[in-house]
Amino acid sequence: MFWSDPRIDVESFYKRVLYLSQNPDIIADRRTYLELAANVNKIKKYLDHYAKKYYDIITPEKQAILVMIRRDLESLLSARDNQKMRSLRASINECFMNFNLEGPAYLVRHPEKADSNNVGFQSSSGRELTYTGVRQAKEFSEKIIDEILCTGSPVKVFINHSPYLRTEKFARIVQKKISWAASRYGKKVDIFMNSDNRLSGDLPKTDGKALDDWMVSLNAHETSKQASNWFLSKPAGTKESYVISIGITHLPNICAFLHDYLRVSPKKAMDFRYANFIKLEKGRFNYEGRWY
Repeated sequence: MFWSDPRIDVESFYKRVLYLSQNPDIIADRRTYLELAANVNKIKKYLDHYAKKYYDIITPEKQAILVMIRRDLESLLSARDNQKMRSLRASINECFMNFNLEGPAYLVRHPEKADSNNVGFQSSSGRELTYTGVRQAKEFSEKIIDEILCTGSPVKVFINHSPYLRTEKFARIVQKKISWAASRYGKKVDIFMNSDNRLSGDLPKTDGKALDDWMVSLNAHETSKQASNWFLSKPAGTKESYVISIGITHLPNICAFLHDYLRVSPKKAMDFRYANFIKLEKGRFNYEGRWY
């Protein structure tokens, strides 16, 4: 049994749908109609795949938009006059533009790093990622790629990382994976990557305290404000382009933000896994599948 890749670039297939559906004789032209149906079904299949796979981290508003796009695409196949088709195309275009308007921001903990005693995995700027850490970085990248391919427009990805080696390595893996996928599926993606001190604060010092005790201190509050400032400064999406922001940071920064802004207990915050993330979208935060 062969594995079937469900991924497509929705934008490219939808452009073909727009072109084919403008044929005034499409109902009588069976070959054109069958091509239209094939493209519509591929788009619907991928949107279904995306909506089900990431149901717990997609906002209800975006879920509703995806439902409307799939519904209107289905109606496009059964439309019997050009006026109806024009109305459906306008509706689908509007849905894709609304999908763009509030691109997400991901605050991500770096993947697994090498043990401090492993000299071979260290440099002057910090510790390297382990082999498991590289795999975790690639798994996170796959989530972003799925989201990129779901959009009906070009995409801009802003990747910020702290000055430490492990976060930069993570950023470069994400950049490389996205670039490969963009080439593979014919998607226009612009990637911007840079270091951002707000994602490290030169790594917060716990002053000898345990991390859970430090989280209730004034220093921790200042650290969480830096993370909040990063979220608030994320570039806005437009009707013409979908924008994704990724900030790669460290466990103390994540813990401080979770405790200060989402009221997560110190004990629970400390369980934040490598390469896990907090997502901001539509003015709300998503942590472990729950919207705050």
